[in-house]
Parts: sequence; C-alpha cells; structure tokens
Amino acid sequence: MARGSLRRVLQVTFLCLALIVVPLSAVQLLKGLKKTFATDGSDLQNIIQLLLGFNEDGSTSQVEAAMVSVQGSRKQKMRQFYKDVWVYGTSINTEVLPQVSNIIDSTFFIGLNTDLLFSFWCTLSDSEGISITLDHFNLIDSVVTKSMFDNLIYVTSDNKAHNSLGVELFVVKINGFTRPYAYIDKCTRRVLDSFDRGGYQVPINGQMASSTSSNAAPAIPQTATFSSDGCDVQGQGGNPNRPIQYGQSPFCLSSLTRYQDGQICSLENDAIVVVNCYGSDLCEAPDIGRFNCTLGLNYSVNGGSSPMLDVFFFASKTAQMYKDLYNFDPLQGYVPLAKVHCVSSINAYWDGESLLFSDGDGVSYHPLTGCDTVAHEYSHGLTERASNLAYRYQSGGINEAFSDMAGEAAEDFIFGKNMSDWLVGREMFIGGGKAVRYFKDPTLDGVSIKHVNDYRSYLDVHFTSGVYNYVFYLLSQDIGTRAAFECFLNANRLYWTETTTFETGACGTLRGAYDAGYPMDIVAKAFVAVGIKFTNCKDISKLVTVELQNGVNQTGLSISDVRNPLFKVNVPVNVNRLTISVSSPDVRIFVASLYNRTATPIAAAFGAVTASVKSSTTVYARFAIVLPDLERKNVSAVMTFN
Repeated sequence: MARGSLRRVLQVTFLCLALIVVPLSAVQLLKGLKKTFATDGSDLQNIIQLLLGFNEDGSTSQVEAAMVSVQGSRKQKMRQFYKDVWVYGTSINTEVLPQVSNIIDSTFFIGLNTDLLFSFWCTLSDSEGISITLDHFNLIDSVVTKSMFDNLIYVTSDNKAHNSLGVELFVVKINGFTRPYAYIDKCTRRVLDSFDRGGYQVPINGQMASSTSSNAAPAIPQTATFSSDGCDVQGQGGNPNRPIQYGQSPFCLSSLTRYQDGQICSLENDAIVVVNCYGSDLCEAPDIGRFNCTLGLNYSVNGGSSPMLDVFFFASKTAQMYKDLYNFDPLQGYVPLAKVHCVSSINAYWDGESLLFSDGDGVSYHPLTGCDTVAHEYSHGLTERASNLAYRYQSGGINEAFSDMAGEAAEDFIFGKNMSDWLVGREMFIGGGKAVRYFKDPTLDGVSIKHVNDYRSYLDVHFTSGVYNYVFYLLSQDIGTRAAFECFLNANRLYWTETTTFETGACGTLRGAYDAGYPMDIVAKAFVAVGIKFTNCKDISKLVTVELQNGVNQTGLSISDVRNPLFKVNVPVNVNRLTISVSSPDVRIFVASLYNRTATPIAAAFGAVTASVKSSTTVYARFAIVLPDLERKNVSAVMTFN
C-alpha cells in the first residue's frame, strides 16, 4: 500500500475510534474572567495556565501584542493555543505593574482536548485546501493568483473544536477580484465556516454612493506638516479635485530611495514599494517606480497626474503617522508592494500582502489613489495583523470603519489638524460633489446605517461601517481626530478579536481610551448616540484598572493637557486621609469620588495634594498638565495614607 493511502486509512481509523470513545463535546466558552495577582508579571503565564485550567487540556497562552499605557502599566493581549496551534476568537488581556498584575478581560475555551485528542493525526494538504475552497465558493474555473494557509483550532457554534486549515485565496474574476476564505476540518474535509475576506474600499459589486455633497476639501495649510529636508524631487500629483505639487512642502518625497549617486529615484522605502503593473490585472511583470530625480515623474492617466507618486507619498506618510503619533509599526516590519495601474474594476484592494489600485475609467472616476483611499487599504493590513476582525457581520463593519477612520486620520496628519474632509473617497469622482461614504451622516449614500437598530446581518460591511464611522466623527468633535483615532487604534491592537461585535468593540474602545488617558465618559457618549448599551461594561468605573497602592512608587506616567492618567485608590477601613505627590511640579493632581473629568474634586493641587476621604470607599486620582501642547513623560507618583 502506498504511504499516502496508508496514512489516509490511519486517519479514518483514528476518526472512527474518536467517535466511539469520545463523549459529547465538553468544550465550553468562558468570557469575562477578571483577577488581580500579587506578582510583577514574571510568572504571569504560569498563573494563567493554572487559573484558566490550561494545564489540564494541553492549552497554553502566548503574548501577541503589548503596549505601555499612560498609567505606566504594560498592557498585553494574549492568545490561547492548543498544541502550538492558535485558537480562533480567543484573547486574554493582562496588565502588568511593579507589584501586581491583572487579568482585565478574557475569552477562552476549556475542554478542547475532548474533541481534539485524535484529530491531530489528520492532515490536509494545501492543494486539497485550495480545491475544497474553490468548489465551496463555486470558483472552479477562476484564476488563483495567491494562496495563503493557516493552521488553527476552530470551535463551531455547537461547541465542537476542530483541527482546521484556514485557506485564503486571491481570485481573479471577469468582473474583478475576490478573497474567499474557508476554515476546513482536516479530518472530515468539511468547510466549517467561510466568507469573503474583502479588503476593498467599495462594495465588490462596484456600487458607489451617488448622493451629492457640498463639502469641499479643505485648503492645504501654508505651514509645513513635514520637514522640507530632501524636498528637491519634483512631480505633479493628485487630480483636479486636489492638485499636488511634489517638491513643495508639505509634499516632500524625501523618504524615497536614491541610486547612482542620487540621480535615480526609486519609489521604495521601509514602509512601501510601489510598482507599475502597466494595466495588467495579474501584474505578472511589474517594475519598481524609478525615474530621473532631476526630471521628476509625471505618469498621468484618467485625470490623475501621477498615481504612483500619490500612492508612494500617502502610504509613506500613513506609516509615519502610526509611528510618530502612536509609536506603533502598523505592519510590524512587513513592507508591502503597492501595485498601481493594475485593477480593471473601479476599486482599491488589500489582498493580504499587497495594495492594488485602479486607474478609474476617465469618465466618472479618477485613479483611486487619494490620501484616504491609500491609508484605508494600508490600514487593512494593520487590522489583519492586530485584531484580525472577520470581514462579515458586525466585526466586518468595524473592520471597514477602522480603515475609513485611518483615512481621515491620515488627512489630519498630512494636511494639518482639523483638515479632514469627513468624506470617504471624495477625490476619486470626476467633477467632484460625491463621496463613497459620509462620516457626518452615513445615511446620505442611501444604503449605509448609523444606528445599531438599523443593523441587519445581510448588509454589506461597507454599509454597516456607518455605525462606527459616525461614532468616530462625533468623538472627533469632542477630543480631536488624532485622540479619537488613538482610542480605536488601541482597541484594534489589544481588545478586538475576530468575533468582536458593536457592543464588545465599544467596550474595547473605552479600554483603549483609558490606556491613552482620554475621558471614557466622552467616548461612551459618542457610542450611546448610535444605540450602544454597553451590556458588557455598564459600570465604566470598573475599567479604571490601575490602583495606586500605599507607599508604592508608580513610574512611567505620560501626562499632558489631553492625556490624563487615571488611577483608583481603594481606601481601607479607618483611613480618612491620603497624600499624593508627583515628580513633576507642574502636574496638577485631582482627587475625586467619581472617575469622570467633570466630577467636582475633593482636592486638587500642583505637585502634591492631601485629601480627606471616607474610609472603605474608592476614590480616583487624575494627573494633568494645564498648559496646552506640553507633555511630561516618565513621571513618577506615590500615594500614602495618613
């Protein structure tokens, strides 16, 4: 018997044995576990193993992402693994402090070994996975240009755990592209779940919003956003809706690569590599965009003066925005290709590895290479690496909304504070007056929603994105675009997962606001306006997780007029007085009985404050800089009971 046939017989034998000896699934989904431990974090994973029962069923936890909050705590997102294979939809959020550590939220499974005991004998080849996926999506005769695979544990709605292969394809069709994704049981070959992974700016059927708008793009400010160093490379960019002259600040191409003693410029750097596909959908023989630095580059098409320059500039500045404003590498070291002059359909895509941009049609559409479009697609890559929000249902709406938000944040970063136009894709329309989506009122396109009561599971994710888009717009009016975007970015990095909903996503955004030092009550107000009830986090005060402890020096605080670190103080029995001091004398300390900034303080002072408090209660300490545009970092604070 051939080796492959023998292995298949063994797989079937073990599967049958499992069906005989294994009882009904004992897998359980557990959510919301919170716990505080007296540890500096060095043994946190061992504690989690014991507390979550992972040692009994072969599970482990691994840190996937981490950041330092303005309170100085280390926030971590951990993922559940079973036999070194990641478990879909799980996360364990932890917070590490000098003497204590917290599990602040969690979603995980127990009892996985009951279902998976025998399934790891099963295998599924990549080629089999492709065939099963194409057949499932009725794409047998289509051209597959890219395939990616992932081993994972997928738990179905009946609480059955499956050793699975995730198959993602990028498929060329007559009317464009599609990204089918399927989770396939390695033993039964059954497709457990599937969806189109998307990553495009407009609905795949090409439908565009047709409502008109009188909102014009704001004028470019005279003050430079970026350094003018290296601003010697000339070129025309943009289109009649927003003409751009490269070589004049703020439109400097200083981050491109130079060859031949600086004579040849190449559109590549550590954030993006731009290639010319010469009108080919498959982009089989692309050329990196290179040109004489002195002569500049002007490669016009359909009203776009030089789409390649636009994509290079806006992708580079989007990456710079994430690094400069949020201290975050959006693609975690990965440098994608940006394929320009390649998409025959009217669209822009993220295909899982690359960005693709249409030239438009010259009749209704310019090239789809405007600032918000490029930032939108670039940020799909961020989301897939951070939260991996499934591109369907409510998580898909959040996925699309985040990329829309990134587009407005990029406009704010590049063109100047408060210079976002709040119109998605406005620049692509020949003649202007239209947009793909509208932040100020998402319903203007006739299909998008802006309230959770209007959500239906069959709605396209581009239309359900209106709920979070509207929240972002409202929040930006209160705390500014950059601060509002940081709340959602932190949530994407640490608190959202594949199965996040509008409700759970809102709670994650509140946590993201807390980590950045922004007012959670203001963030909550924006979500309430779209019908979010905060079912999973009704008591917002409980999201204040960092406690000032008696005599313990709390280090690493970051404080400004907008970033206000917030702590809780649990006052013990028979104590009615406390003192808080801070290492920077220009920091104002507020002590109040409520967490929100509008609460009347019990006491407030610069540098040090003493407050009379009630015993056996919880009070809150907030640190702020009064002067605008001034920030203090690595500040330390200490609290003592008197």
